[in-house]
Amino acid sequence: MKNLLLALMLCVPAVAGEQQDLEKTLAKYKVLLGLGEWKVTLHMDTLKDIQDKCQASCVAASLWDYQNMSGEMWVLKRTEYTPAFWSVYSTIKPKGRHLAERDQRNSVVHELGHVVWQMASEEQGVTLFTSAINP
Repeated sequence: MKNLLLALMLCVPAVAGEQQDLEKTLAKYKVLLGLGEWKVTLHMDTLKDIQDKCQASCVAASLWDYQNMSGEMWVLKRTEYTPAFWSVYSTIKPKGRHLAERDQRNSVVHELGHVVWQMASEEQGVTLFTSAINP
């Protein structure tokens, strides 16, 4: 029981730091993509829970309310990036956690991309993404 409690105590700061890192990514790209006024709640979740939400083989999910300019986004927790995960979802053989961190950031931007795509014409969407990638 002591070991479980210690493990849980050690995980809480890591998850909090992970959440803060992705909140920074979210804030940055909301501005770059012209979504600065949107209220977006970011959740860290398991692969199973995300796939249950989108009812497909996905690694991130989002729900958007365009009228109220709000939404929720679910991104994989870093602990979900196991060797078994990589063997199914990538041909890359990861070394270290940097690929998981990059995939999380890409997931945040990808989910924001759904909003841009729905709100803009193709040309406007491409212009917004170009500006975000090359400010």
